[in-house]
Amino acid sequence: MAEAKGVGAGGGGGGAGRKRKASEQEKEGAEEQSATLEKLLTCGVCCELMEPPIYQCIHGHTLCKSCMDRIVHEPPLRRLCPTCRAKLSLQRSRNLVADTLAESFLYPCPHEGCSERRKLSARAEHAAACPNRPRSAVCHFPLHRSHGEFCPWRGGSLEEFWTHLREHHPTMPVTSVQPGCTEVTQQIISLQTPCLRYECLWAFAINWSGVALLGNVWFSGTSSYHFALRVAQAPGDSRKFQCGVKVSGTSSEIAWKDVAPPATARVSTLQDEGRCLSLPKALVERLNTAGSGEEHLFKLRLVLSFEVVP
Repeated sequence: MAEAKGVGAGGGGGGAGRKRKASEQEKEGAEEQSATLEKLLTCGVCCELMEPPIYQCIHGHTLCKSCMDRIVHEPPLRRLCPTCRAKLSLQRSRNLVADTLAESFLYPCPHEGCSERRKLSARAEHAAACPNRPRSAVCHFPLHRSHGEFCPWRGGSLEEFWTHLREHHPTMPVTSVQPGCTEVTQQIISLQTPCLRYECLWAFAINWSGVALLGNVWFSGTSSYHFALRVAQAPGDSRKFQCGVKVSGTSSEIAWKDVAPPATARVSTLQDEGRCLSLPKALVERLNTAGSGEEHLFKLRLVLSFEVVP
């Protein structure tokens, strides 16, 4: 009986081994199938993964939409399939089989450092919440008027940025500027008695035709006021922007213009590097537009300009 038990135990161990081997073979088969699909869904021109709509030449060689768009607008003699040199018609031919395969294929996350894969129907949702997504939108809203502490929130898109402002900083003034407008006026109203080493007097945001700008006015212990604009660029936006700040009083004005610093730049760094408009306290007090009976207030008229640098 003992010997029979030993054989039975050995048989059970062998069953577990066979299951493990079958599982490994199944995994290898799935990986091979995925690699085959990836090869089939790779554009023969740009070597990028194709997404529907996928096109083909008369011999079935596939091209992605962007490559097909480019080739069919070439002169007739150059309007050829890159693989077999067959002529490509302006009446583009879809490869519906490739479209179907693409719907079931697990595409890699577009963000560097992420190994997750999703179907096309779910990839956008994952990419928006992916921990590896670019986080170029920064809030930097002053949390405490007198301590120089700012909101540490970072987001992956400008849509997230505006949602964050609405939900967590509803008191921050937000101005929307229509396309074609090159200047906007911002009225700054605060208490006139800053006396601390650092004191944030005003913070605001501007939606300038889809570009997010963050503005700050602060007083430092060097007896100076500082005015800064920073731009929260969307991921992948490589444009350069120029911003200007003009402080206007009843009889004079002071202007400053420079390439807009990124939203990640701290206001203290802008102050130290001279990347903001800095004015002595005595000069700013002369520009104060507070009227009679408003001696306790600090009022400034800012004219802000913004444009894309070629």
